[in-house]
Amino acid sequence: MSNSLGNARTVEGFYDPFVAKTRGIRKSTPEKRQGASTSGSGASADILTIPVTPILICPNIITLLTEQVISLERTSLLILELQHEGYAHEKFSNAPAKQLSGELMSLVIFDCDGVLVDSEAIYNAAEVQFLADAGLQLDINVYMQTFMGMAADEWQTSLTRLFSDRVGGELAPDFFDQLAQHTRQRFEAELVAVEGARSAIQDLGLPKCVASSSAPELLSWKLARTGLDTYFQPHLFSTSLVSRGKPEPDLFLHAAQAMGFAPGDCFVVEDSCNGVTAGKRAGMTTIGFTAGSHCPANHGQALRDAGADIVIDRFEGLAQTIDGLR
Repeated sequence: MSNSLGNARTVEGFYDPFVAKTRGIRKSTPEKRQGASTSGSGASADILTIPVTPILICPNIITLLTEQVISLERTSLLILELQHEGYAHEKFSNAPAKQLSGELMSLVIFDCDGVLVDSEAIYNAAEVQFLADAGLQLDINVYMQTFMGMAADEWQTSLTRLFSDRVGGELAPDFFDQLAQHTRQRFEAELVAVEGARSAIQDLGLPKCVASSSAPELLSWKLARTGLDTYFQPHLFSTSLVSRGKPEPDLFLHAAQAMGFAPGDCFVVEDSCNGVTAGKRAGMTTIGFTAGSHCPANHGQALRDAGADIVIDRFEGLAQTIDGLR
Protein backbone atom coordinates (compact mmCIF):
# COMPACT_ATOMS: atom_id res chain seq x y z
CA MET A 1 0.00 0.00 0.00
CA SER A 2 1.29 3.40 -0.87
CA ASN A 3 1.90 5.80 1.99
CA SER A 4 1.30 8.83 -0.18
CA LEU A 5 -1.70 10.98 0.64
CA GLY A 6 -1.12 13.33 -2.23
CA ASN A 7 -4.40 12.46 -3.92
CA ALA A 8 -6.44 12.33 -0.74
CA ARG A 9 -9.55 14.40 -0.47
CA THR A 10 -11.36 15.87 2.49
CA VAL A 11 -14.88 14.69 3.23
CA GLU A 12 -17.11 16.29 5.80
CA GLY A 13 -20.08 14.77 7.52
CA PHE A 14 -18.97 11.16 6.99
CA TYR A 15 -21.71 8.77 8.10
CA ASP A 16 -21.98 5.04 7.70
CA PRO A 17 -25.55 3.67 7.79
CA PHE A 18 -24.30 0.09 8.07
CA VAL A 19 -22.51 0.83 11.33
CA ALA A 20 -25.49 2.88 12.49
CA LYS A 21 -27.71 -0.12 11.93
CA THR A 22 -25.47 -2.64 13.66
CA ARG A 23 -24.28 -0.41 16.48
CA GLY A 24 -27.63 1.19 17.35
CA ILE A 25 -26.61 4.75 16.53
CA ARG A 26 -27.93 7.46 14.30
CA LYS A 27 -26.43 10.27 12.33
CA SER A 28 -25.94 13.34 14.47
CA THR A 29 -27.30 16.65 13.32
CA PRO A 30 -25.73 20.04 14.14
CA GLU A 31 -28.41 20.46 16.82
CA LYS A 32 -27.55 17.13 18.42
CA ARG A 33 -23.85 17.90 18.33
CA GLN A 34 -24.43 21.19 20.10
CA GLY A 35 -26.42 19.41 22.80
CA ALA A 36 -23.75 16.82 23.57
CA SER A 37 -21.30 17.51 26.36
CA THR A 38 -18.98 15.66 28.65
CA SER A 39 -21.12 16.58 31.59
CA GLY A 40 -23.87 14.35 30.25
CA SER A 41 -26.52 16.96 29.47
CA GLY A 42 -28.49 16.02 26.38
CA ALA A 43 -26.74 12.63 26.13
CA SER A 44 -28.81 9.56 25.46
CA ALA A 45 -28.29 6.32 27.31
CA ASP A 46 -29.03 4.13 24.32
CA ILE A 47 -28.55 6.30 21.26
CA LEU A 48 -25.06 7.66 20.53
CA THR A 49 -24.40 10.88 18.68
CA ILE A 50 -21.49 11.18 16.28
CA PRO A 51 -19.58 14.43 16.14
CA VAL A 52 -18.02 14.23 12.70
CA THR A 53 -14.92 16.18 11.74
CA PRO A 54 -13.32 16.40 8.29
CA ILE A 55 -11.45 13.22 7.43
CA LEU A 56 -9.11 12.13 4.69
CA ILE A 57 -10.17 9.41 2.29
CA CYS A 58 -7.52 8.05 -0.06
CA PRO A 59 -8.85 6.84 -3.40
CA ASN A 60 -7.85 3.22 -2.80
CA ILE A 61 -8.96 3.01 0.82
CA ILE A 62 -12.68 2.77 1.45
CA THR A 63 -13.73 4.50 4.63
CA LEU A 64 -14.43 3.45 8.15
CA LEU A 65 -11.02 2.12 8.99
CA THR A 66 -11.28 2.07 12.76
CA GLU A 67 -14.18 1.99 15.18
CA GLN A 68 -13.38 2.95 18.74
CA VAL A 69 -15.86 3.61 21.53
CA ILE A 70 -14.68 6.02 24.20
CA SER A 71 -16.75 6.15 27.39
CA LEU A 72 -16.65 9.36 29.36
CA GLU A 73 -18.18 9.57 32.82
CA ARG A 74 -21.76 10.13 31.72
CA THR A 75 -21.55 10.36 27.96
CA SER A 76 -21.00 7.72 25.32
CA LEU A 77 -19.14 9.08 22.34
CA LEU A 78 -18.46 7.16 19.15
CA ILE A 79 -15.41 8.33 17.24
CA LEU A 80 -14.99 7.20 13.67
CA GLU A 81 -11.28 7.47 12.99
CA LEU A 82 -9.89 7.04 9.52
CA GLN A 83 -6.34 5.71 9.50
CA HIS A 84 -4.21 5.24 6.43
CA GLU A 85 -3.35 1.68 7.43
CA GLY A 86 -6.40 0.78 9.43
CA TYR A 87 -9.53 -1.34 9.28
CA ALA A 88 -12.10 -1.31 6.49
CA HIS A 89 -15.47 -2.94 7.03
CA GLU A 90 -16.06 -5.79 4.59
CA LYS A 91 -19.29 -4.19 3.41
CA PHE A 92 -17.14 -1.60 1.69
CA SER A 93 -13.83 -3.30 1.05
CA ASN A 94 -11.42 -6.07 1.88
CA ALA A 95 -8.86 -3.34 2.62
CA PRO A 96 -6.15 -3.95 5.21
CA ALA A 97 -6.89 -4.12 8.89
CA LYS A 98 -4.29 -3.34 11.51
CA GLN A 99 -6.31 -2.97 14.66
CA LEU A 100 -9.94 -3.24 15.64
CA SER A 101 -11.04 -2.30 19.15
CA GLY A 102 -7.54 -2.88 20.48
CA GLU A 103 -7.11 -6.31 18.86
CA LEU A 104 -4.22 -6.74 16.48
CA MET A 105 -5.35 -8.01 13.10
CA SER A 106 -3.80 -10.51 10.70
CA LEU A 107 -3.92 -10.97 6.94
CA VAL A 108 -4.94 -14.31 5.40
CA ILE A 109 -3.45 -14.97 1.96
CA PHE A 110 -5.16 -17.72 -0.02
CA ASP A 111 -3.74 -19.60 -2.95
CA CYS A 112 -6.39 -20.06 -5.63
CA ASP A 113 -5.94 -23.37 -7.48
CA GLY A 114 -6.54 -26.32 -5.20
CA VAL A 115 -7.48 -24.13 -2.24
CA LEU A 116 -10.37 -21.92 -3.33
CA VAL A 117 -11.24 -23.60 -6.64
CA ASP A 118 -10.95 -27.34 -7.26
CA SER A 119 -8.85 -26.96 -10.39
CA GLU A 120 -5.66 -28.86 -9.62
CA ALA A 121 -7.15 -32.28 -10.31
CA ILE A 122 -8.05 -31.04 -13.80
CA TYR A 123 -4.67 -29.40 -14.33
CA ASN A 124 -2.59 -32.34 -13.12
CA ALA A 125 -4.52 -35.04 -14.98
CA ALA A 126 -4.45 -33.08 -18.25
CA GLU A 127 -0.78 -32.16 -18.00
CA VAL A 128 0.40 -35.67 -17.15
CA GLN A 129 -1.72 -37.13 -19.96
CA PHE A 130 -0.46 -34.61 -22.54
CA LEU A 131 3.13 -35.33 -21.53
CA ALA A 132 2.52 -39.07 -21.76
CA ASP A 133 1.06 -38.64 -25.25
CA ALA A 134 4.21 -36.74 -26.19
CA GLY A 135 6.40 -39.56 -24.86
CA LEU A 136 7.23 -38.51 -21.27
CA GLN A 137 5.78 -40.74 -18.55
CA LEU A 138 5.56 -39.17 -15.08
CA ASP A 139 4.01 -40.39 -11.83
CA ILE A 140 1.21 -37.96 -11.04
CA ASN A 141 2.12 -37.64 -7.35
CA VAL A 142 5.75 -36.86 -8.17
CA TYR A 143 4.57 -34.43 -10.82
CA MET A 144 2.34 -32.64 -8.31
CA GLN A 145 5.06 -32.26 -5.69
CA THR A 146 7.52 -30.99 -8.29
CA PHE A 147 5.51 -28.67 -10.51
CA MET A 148 2.23 -27.76 -8.81
CA GLY A 149 2.10 -24.10 -7.79
CA MET A 150 4.86 -22.91 -10.11
CA ALA A 151 4.46 -19.75 -12.15
CA ALA A 152 3.44 -20.58 -15.75
CA ASP A 153 6.65 -19.42 -17.42
CA GLU A 154 8.86 -21.29 -14.94
CA TRP A 155 6.67 -24.39 -15.27
CA GLN A 156 6.92 -24.33 -19.06
CA THR A 157 10.69 -23.86 -18.94
CA SER A 158 11.12 -26.71 -16.44
CA LEU A 159 8.89 -29.10 -18.39
CA THR A 160 10.62 -28.29 -21.67
CA ARG A 161 14.00 -28.97 -20.11
CA LEU A 162 12.80 -32.21 -18.48
CA PHE A 163 11.32 -33.42 -21.76
CA SER A 164 14.57 -32.72 -23.57
CA ASP A 165 16.61 -34.54 -20.91
CA ARG A 166 14.35 -37.60 -20.66
CA VAL A 167 13.00 -38.00 -24.17
CA GLY A 168 15.26 -35.94 -26.37
CA GLY A 169 14.12 -33.37 -28.86
CA GLU A 170 11.55 -30.70 -28.12
CA LEU A 171 7.88 -30.51 -27.31
CA ALA A 172 5.62 -29.62 -30.22
CA PRO A 173 5.47 -25.85 -30.82
CA ASP A 174 1.75 -25.78 -29.98
CA PHE A 175 2.00 -28.18 -27.01
CA PHE A 176 1.23 -25.62 -24.32
CA ASP A 177 -1.44 -23.87 -26.39
CA GLN A 178 -3.26 -27.15 -26.97
CA LEU A 179 -2.96 -28.03 -23.29
CA ALA A 180 -4.35 -24.64 -22.25
CA GLN A 181 -7.30 -25.00 -24.62
CA HIS A 182 -8.04 -28.47 -23.28
CA THR A 183 -7.93 -27.42 -19.61
CA ARG A 184 -10.07 -24.34 -20.28
CA GLN A 185 -12.76 -26.54 -21.87
CA ARG A 186 -12.72 -28.80 -18.84
CA PHE A 187 -12.90 -25.82 -16.50
CA GLU A 188 -15.99 -24.53 -18.25
CA ALA A 189 -17.66 -27.91 -17.79
CA GLU A 190 -16.32 -29.04 -14.41
CA LEU A 191 -14.81 -26.25 -12.30
CA VAL A 192 -16.34 -25.77 -8.83
CA ALA A 193 -15.31 -24.14 -5.58
CA VAL A 194 -13.56 -26.37 -3.04
CA GLU A 195 -16.14 -27.70 -0.60
CA GLY A 196 -16.66 -25.37 2.34
CA ALA A 197 -14.74 -22.46 0.82
CA ARG A 198 -17.62 -20.00 0.71
CA SER A 199 -18.79 -20.45 4.30
CA ALA A 200 -15.24 -20.42 5.66
CA ILE A 201 -14.48 -17.15 3.88
CA GLN A 202 -17.70 -15.59 5.14
CA ASP A 203 -16.92 -16.64 8.72
CA LEU A 204 -13.26 -15.65 8.67
CA GLY A 205 -13.58 -12.11 10.03
CA LEU A 206 -10.06 -11.12 8.93
CA PRO A 207 -8.63 -9.21 5.98
CA LYS A 208 -7.90 -11.53 3.08
CA CYS A 209 -6.53 -11.66 -0.43
CA VAL A 210 -5.54 -14.15 -3.11
CA ALA A 211 -1.97 -14.73 -4.32
CA SER A 212 -1.84 -17.12 -7.26
CA SER A 213 0.50 -18.39 -9.94
CA SER A 214 -2.33 -18.01 -12.47
CA ALA A 215 -2.29 -15.19 -15.01
CA PRO A 216 -4.46 -12.22 -13.93
CA GLU A 217 -7.26 -12.84 -16.43
CA LEU A 218 -7.50 -16.55 -15.67
CA LEU A 219 -7.35 -15.93 -11.93
CA SER A 220 -10.28 -13.52 -12.12
CA TRP A 221 -12.20 -15.86 -14.42
CA LYS A 222 -11.85 -18.88 -12.12
CA LEU A 223 -12.98 -16.98 -9.04
CA ALA A 224 -15.90 -15.44 -10.93
CA ARG A 225 -16.85 -18.81 -12.39
CA THR A 226 -17.13 -20.31 -8.91
CA GLY A 227 -18.79 -17.24 -7.35
CA LEU A 228 -15.89 -16.43 -5.02
CA ASP A 229 -14.63 -13.25 -6.66
CA THR A 230 -16.85 -10.91 -4.63
CA TYR A 231 -15.15 -12.01 -1.41
CA PHE A 232 -11.72 -10.88 -2.59
CA GLN A 233 -11.99 -8.16 -5.22
CA PRO A 234 -9.97 -6.10 -5.83
CA HIS A 235 -7.25 -7.85 -3.82
CA LEU A 236 -6.12 -10.46 -6.35
CA PHE A 237 -2.37 -10.81 -6.80
CA SER A 238 -0.95 -12.72 -9.76
CA THR A 239 2.59 -13.93 -10.14
CA SER A 240 2.84 -11.63 -13.16
CA LEU A 241 3.32 -8.81 -10.65
CA VAL A 242 6.71 -10.08 -9.49
CA SER A 243 9.93 -11.24 -11.10
CA ARG A 244 10.03 -14.65 -9.40
CA GLY A 245 7.13 -17.00 -8.75
CA LYS A 246 6.66 -19.72 -6.14
CA PRO A 247 8.65 -21.32 -4.51
CA GLU A 248 10.32 -17.93 -4.15
CA PRO A 249 8.63 -15.61 -1.62
CA ASP A 250 8.20 -12.59 -3.92
CA LEU A 251 4.46 -12.92 -4.58
CA PHE A 252 3.49 -13.33 -0.93
CA LEU A 253 5.75 -10.46 0.11
CA HIS A 254 4.22 -8.28 -2.61
CA ALA A 255 0.69 -9.12 -1.45
CA ALA A 256 1.52 -8.40 2.19
CA GLN A 257 3.10 -5.05 1.34
CA ALA A 258 0.20 -4.05 -0.90
CA MET A 259 -2.25 -4.90 1.89
CA GLY A 260 -0.20 -3.05 4.51
CA PHE A 261 0.95 -5.99 6.66
CA ALA A 262 4.30 -7.23 7.90
CA PRO A 263 5.13 -10.83 6.87
CA GLY A 264 4.96 -11.95 10.49
CA ASP A 265 1.31 -10.88 10.63
CA CYS A 266 0.30 -13.00 7.64
CA PHE A 267 -1.14 -16.50 7.26
CA VAL A 268 -0.77 -18.37 3.99
CA VAL A 269 -3.19 -21.17 2.99
CA GLU A 270 -1.50 -23.38 0.39
CA ASP A 271 -2.02 -26.80 -1.17
CA SER A 272 1.31 -27.11 -3.01
CA CYS A 273 4.83 -27.81 -1.77
CA ASN A 274 6.09 -24.89 -3.86
CA GLY A 275 3.51 -22.61 -2.26
CA VAL A 276 4.32 -23.76 1.26
CA THR A 277 8.02 -23.21 0.59
CA ALA A 278 7.26 -19.71 -0.69
CA GLY A 279 5.20 -18.89 2.39
CA LYS A 280 7.93 -20.02 4.78
CA ARG A 281 10.62 -18.17 2.83
CA ALA A 282 8.45 -15.06 3.17
CA GLY A 283 8.47 -15.44 6.95
CA MET A 284 4.74 -16.15 7.17
CA THR A 285 2.77 -18.74 9.11
CA THR A 286 1.86 -21.34 6.51
CA ILE A 287 -1.14 -23.65 6.61
CA GLY A 288 -0.99 -26.72 4.41
CA PHE A 289 -4.34 -27.50 2.85
CA THR A 290 -5.42 -30.92 1.56
CA ALA A 291 -9.16 -30.58 0.93
CA GLY A 292 -8.82 -30.41 -2.86
CA SER A 293 -9.86 -33.49 -4.81
CA HIS A 294 -6.32 -33.77 -6.23
CA CYS A 295 -4.68 -34.48 -2.85
CA PRO A 296 -3.58 -38.09 -2.22
CA ALA A 297 -3.45 -39.59 1.25
CA ASN A 298 0.22 -38.73 1.73
CA HIS A 299 -0.06 -35.12 0.55
CA GLY A 300 -0.32 -33.71 4.05
CA GLN A 301 3.04 -35.22 4.95
CA ALA A 302 4.57 -33.77 1.80
CA LEU A 303 3.35 -30.31 2.88
CA ARG A 304 4.76 -30.83 6.37
CA ASP A 305 8.08 -31.83 4.85
CA ALA A 306 7.98 -28.63 2.82
CA GLY A 307 7.66 -26.66 6.07
CA ALA A 308 3.92 -26.18 6.72
CA ASP A 309 3.29 -25.05 10.29
CA ILE A 310 0.05 -27.04 10.37
CA VAL A 311 -1.95 -29.10 7.86
CA ILE A 312 -5.75 -29.10 7.64
CA ASP A 313 -7.93 -31.33 5.46
CA ARG A 314 -11.09 -29.19 5.31
CA PHE A 315 -12.20 -25.58 5.42
CA GLU A 316 -14.37 -26.13 8.48
CA GLY A 317 -12.64 -24.63 11.50
CA LEU A 318 -10.18 -22.49 9.51
CA ALA A 319 -10.89 -19.38 11.61
CA GLN A 320 -10.33 -21.35 14.82
CA THR A 321 -7.10 -22.81 13.43
CA ILE A 322 -5.79 -19.32 12.66
CA ASP A 323 -6.81 -18.05 16.08
CA GLY A 324 -4.87 -20.89 17.64
CA LEU A 325 -1.74 -19.97 15.69
CA ARG A 326 -1.86 -16.22 16.44
